[in-house]
Amino acid sequence: MSYGEVYQYHPEKIHTSIGHERRDSENDGSFRPSFFQKFNPRLVKQKIQIILKERLEKAIYDKDQAPGWANEIAEAVKAKLLGLDLNRYKYVVNVTILENKGVGAR
Repeated sequence: MSYGEVYQYHPEKIHTSIGHERRDSENDGSFRPSFFQKFNPRLVKQKIQIILKERLEKAIYDKDQAPGWANEIAEAVKAKLLGLDLNRYKYVVNVTILENKGVGAR
């Protein structure tokens, strides 16, 4: 049994029929972002620390207000991330606020 009997095509013919040109459009089919659009964790961490400092610097823990604070912080962080205008990234923002009783959670 030859290759032609099993498969209706030859890989050489298919490979040569596909164009391998580099397109410079924004959606070029590449899965990687360009070098200048890579995710910068240091920048994001700085922005998150600024938001946390603004919102929680003088706050005193209150179990009734903590869920509202968590939602506000999550929305503010999400807005900052979306403001970075990085394509091809999805963000998950999870905020947990705990009372610091000095028992090891930080």
